[in-house]
Amino acid sequence: MSANSVSKSDADRIGVMDGVRACSILLVMAGHLLPLGPKVLHLNQFGALGGMALFFTLSGFLITRLLCSDNNFTDFLIRRLARIVPLAYLYMLVVFVAFNHSIGALLNELLFTLNYNHGIINEYNGHLWSLCVEVQFYLVIGALYRIFGRNAKWFILGLCLLITTLHVVVGDAYTIMTHLRGDEILTGSLMYLSTNGEFGDHRRFWRIMERATPALAVLFLVVCLPLGGFLGNFRGYAASLLVGSVLFTRRRWLASALMSRPMAYIANISYALYVIHLGAAAGPLSGGPKWLLYLVKRPITFAITFGLAHLSTFYYERRWMDLGRRIVQARRAARTVDIRIAVLPAPHRVRVGSAT
Repeated sequence: MSANSVSKSDADRIGVMDGVRACSILLVMAGHLLPLGPKVLHLNQFGALGGMALFFTLSGFLITRLLCSDNNFTDFLIRRLARIVPLAYLYMLVVFVAFNHSIGALLNELLFTLNYNHGIINEYNGHLWSLCVEVQFYLVIGALYRIFGRNAKWFILGLCLLITTLHVVVGDAYTIMTHLRGDEILTGSLMYLSTNGEFGDHRRFWRIMERATPALAVLFLVVCLPLGGFLGNFRGYAASLLVGSVLFTRRRWLASALMSRPMAYIANISYALYVIHLGAAAGPLSGGPKWLLYLVKRPITFAITFGLAHLSTFYYERRWMDLGRRIVQARRAARTVDIRIAVLPAPHRVRVGSAT
């Protein structure tokens, strides 16, 4: 089964995925910054956990898609680090200089190991654990594709099941450590491999999932809430089924909504929104009476976050991403030249003193 074999073009599907990305960041920001009620339902928890599950699923899907088209490990890391590191490092340094002067926190942030050092998490860096999971995932999956090529899919499947088993045994559905949370990304990888036919023809399965989108949305809500209990350990699987069903949706209103210009814009600046939003909500814009916090401070926080995210995306991050692309293109051009030289026939040699 090819990537284009289920009723929608690849361009449309990526447009739909951008809409899901926009939903993921809006859920995370709502979960972190707004009072979602009724309180008994713990909807703030759903926003934060559900948004992150969607984000990780998308990451696994898109990264695996990238590696299936080109598994050059160095090129892959250049592209991904050029996307993640510049804004993350700038944010970390600004926080260190202006707000939190902990050398230990800064070092763990810069090395992307914060998710294994809970004691130095604070109001400014509490969300950066997910970037650590992302970067650690890049290293693992990039190495798998570099070493095993297309057979990496079996290692991804095994690793995903192993991680799920581990955090079921540990009994912590909300861990931030990669070896207990990485299945939320790996299920996204498996979703790409399934929809792309790497494990065989799964078209019938995804047609069924497409029809079941409303039920899958309810399931996703349940597993991201405390009432889901044990099911919370399978949050990544529920997210991947939901995203996969939306990927092939035949509901025109849903596809149109997800591919709308506002959703595309939010998806475009989503990474910057994520990195910036907790920092913008901290310090003088945190705490106080509820009326002041939610009627005055939070609107200011959202305005600052969206403004800085726009500037960062289009005037800062884009320069680094373009640099990463140029480096990768230069490396590819050099490899092409090397290959051409290697296959050129040896020149005819003229023996000195031979008859002409």
